[in-house]
Amino acid sequence: MAVDSAQSAVYQEFIEVSQQLIREFNLEQAGYRLIINGGQYQTFPHLHVHLVSGSTISPEENNISSN
Repeated sequence: MAVDSAQSAVYQEFIEVSQQLIREFNLEQAGYRLIINGGQYQTFPHLHVHLVSGSTISPEENNISSN
């Protein structure tokens, strides 16, 4: 969470890169997910993003644990 909301250029660049990759890999028709991870469930705490396409996530897999 080290990215301050006042650093709007970082968010703008993230959106631009994400859109570029979605177009480059033709994911608009295939479908995709942008997943942002951070916090205590990592060995090295950092904020990172996944751009994922492919098989669907079942309702059970989509539930986020509160533990």
